[in-house]
Amino acid sequence: MPVELHHIREGQGMGQRAGDMLVIPVCADCHRGSKGIHGDKSMMKIRKVTELDLLNETLKEVLK
Repeated sequence: MPVELHHIREGQGMGQRAGDMLVIPVCADCHRGSKGIHGDKSMMKIRKVTELDLLNETLKEVLK
């Protein structure tokens, strides 16, 4: 399944994004869709996760 890389914004200033090492892979709908990270974030609210939680999950998978 193709993914898009989302630069996390938590802990960043207005209009800034994290560096290229702080990215999470997400499907296009979860990234740019109306309920995704750049939408109303309702999918994240349902899962009760933050961008940092998703980054932590990503790093755990990469470091396995």
